[in-house]
Amino acid sequence: MTYWFENHEDRGQVLCVALDELSDEAKAIVGLGFNPSGDPEIQMSKALCAGPVEFGLRARANRDQPMSARAAAVGVTELEKAQMMLTKAMAHKLNGR
Repeated sequence: MTYWFENHEDRGQVLCVALDELSDEAKAIVGLGFNPSGDPEIQMSKALCAGPVEFGLRARANRDQPMSARAAAVGVTELEKAQMMLTKAMAHKLNGR
């Protein structure tokens, strides 16, 4: 997963992310391939959450440091929960609730 900044004359510094470098597990955790509404904001929120999840999965894989791995696993779970609540809020907005 690669992040980089690009300078845009009208927007300033823009963060770019190469989503094709995310693991299948990170994509599955945030449901990157599931967006029945087709709402681009929901897709963007999932994509933005997938990056930190990927970092957490990589840290979790560090079995030499059990406390670090556990903290990373908890962090991934909390990110997943936050992303699901954000998606729910956005879906309710679409449905006028």
